[in-house]
Amino acid sequence: MSIHASFFKDKNFNGAFDTEDLDDSHRYHWVKYGSNFGDEISSFRAHAFGNHGGGGNVYAMTERDFTGKYISLNIKKGKFANWASVGAALDDNIESVIMVNRNANELVIGELSSMIGDDFAETLNHFFFGTSIFGEGEPQVFTTFWPGYDPTHNFVSIRQVLLIKLDNWPDYEATFQYDLLFSLDKSGHLQFRVKWTHIWVDPGLMSNHVLNLIKPTLLNLNILELGVNLRFRFSSQGLSSVKCKGLYLLPGVGPSEALGDKGDTKEDSTLVLVL
Repeated sequence: MSIHASFFKDKNFNGAFDTEDLDDSHRYHWVKYGSNFGDEISSFRAHAFGNHGGGGNVYAMTERDFTGKYISLNIKKGKFANWASVGAALDDNIESVIMVNRNANELVIGELSSMIGDDFAETLNHFFFGTSIFGEGEPQVFTTFWPGYDPTHNFVSIRQVLLIKLDNWPDYEATFQYDLLFSLDKSGHLQFRVKWTHIWVDPGLMSNHVLNLIKPTLLNLNILELGVNLRFRFSSQGLSSVKCKGLYLLPGVGPSEALGDKGDTKEDSTLVLVL
């Protein structure tokens, strides 16, 4: 399947435009808009054509690193889809685009936040039970595309804010993130590992103390229970026994049956297994 997309500076496909193409030999085509077309797109349309595959998607995001709010097109094989207006919230606010080739035979696993988030929160509470460290709010689960620290991979990322209570000192906040790399083993079965761990601590006199307090537990957490719990969850849903030809990631909750969707990349992550 190939996708041809056009992005216009004005509503109703008027004004200056940029065209982008994704051929059937690649999964993704991405664009980071700079001074030309960055924060200037008001409408776009796309066409999926060819004899192979199962249509495609075009995502337009508000941030240059493929994050932020998005508006998308869900294009059936041989069909057109369009947004004559991206809406007030996204008008002249689009900075990056991802085009995705889809396969005819796929298993779409959307809403990974509900599949991963609950187990992750339980694991976190178990490890920090009886300490002065508390999870603050729900964990975020989202797709990270081609980050600068690992530009050849995409990840399912889990991010959590922590509250650390110190004796005779104001509370500190810290944030940590695990980047999960999904792949297939030699038999075509789903596997994953934590490839990157990130820890950010509020600046201040006690930053190093707080970092030393939480770092050992966070490193042990990603090595031990996180992997065990996630493998159990995937196994219980029969996913670990599915034999696949490939896999890839999409942003957000996953595409609907509508011609297009709107959402936020930080709300969820979607895994697609090619059968």
